[in-house]
Amino acid sequence: MSNEQPTLSEFAEAVGLSVSSAHRHRQSGLLADGATLAEWVRAYCAHLREVASGRGGDDQGELTRQRARQAAADADLKQLQLRERRREVVDVSDLEASLIAWIVGIRTAVLDGTAKLVAEIERRHNVQVDPLLVDDSTTATLDAVADYPHRGPASIEPPAG
Repeated sequence: MSNEQPTLSEFAEAVGLSVSSAHRHRQSGLLADGATLAEWVRAYCAHLREVASGRGGDDQGELTRQRARQAAADADLKQLQLRERRREVVDVSDLEASLIAWIVGIRTAVLDGTAKLVAEIERRHNVQVDPLLVDDSTTATLDAVADYPHRGPASIEPPAG
């Protein structure tokens, strides 16, 4: 190989590249100005080794991002597995059945408690309370509580009346 600076065509022919690919390597700084053909070939071979080992090349940034995402996902999975072993994680289907049973129990307790309260008021004050008024008010309040996830705290306001 010559000790003179080669043309891009000479370098491309020597390593089996197109001239446009050789030009891109020159633009990127891989092929230094004033270097010999042998130096360009050594630089190009070093570049190819870097790319092959995953330490260089156009896709290096994307590869690094993918590895970081994979590492984060692996860490999240390990954290979830640890929380499962500690029994800190609840299966949503188990939770849903428990919440429904709890809500039905609350509704029953409120209705039963209201009936007992009305009976006690009637007994103590010797009055008759309209059961429709009590049922309508209690049912409206329970419905507002049930609708809380959709309407927020304002849905729990007691009905006017």
